[in-house]
Amino acid sequence: MVSEAEFIIDTMRMQGIDPDVFTYNALINGHCLQKRMDKARTILQLMIKKGCGPHILRPIPDTVTYSTLMQGMCQLGRTSSACELLRKMLAFGQVPDLVTCSILLDGFRKRGKLQEALKLFQAMRNSKLELNIGCYNIFIDGLCKAGHIEAGKDIS
Repeated sequence: MVSEAEFIIDTMRMQGIDPDVFTYNALINGHCLQKRMDKARTILQLMIKKGCGPHILRPIPDTVTYSTLMQGMCQLGRTSSACELLRKMLAFGQVPDLVTCSILLDGFRKRGKLQEALKLFQAMRNSKLELNIGCYNIFIDGLCKAGHIEAGKDIS
């Protein structure tokens, strides 16, 4: 299916239609779902190199692009690669949103990286992000699974 999507994008270009951020994000998501992170990252580099259609006002690549890639990395247990993507995202002037941070927080939780999760959770609380129940649940679950049940009860 992804190869068919790539063929369609090539066809679009031949007809003078530039792919936009939504097109690229869909392709990146397809590669992530197939656990083909190298291909997904190649699409990211292509986005940066070629840019997208001029009618799209959002910066390219956007928060959705990075969040999708980070989700794929975290699902494969590659939290260090997800952190690298976060640094690149920030370097390109993109501000992580609640979804982006929750993806990384959950990745840390699943890998048992409690210190990294704690640092990120504190940064999230100190930022302008308005944390929701999902963020708290992810963090409390990580604390409890690591045997810190009392600390999990004290989060507020």
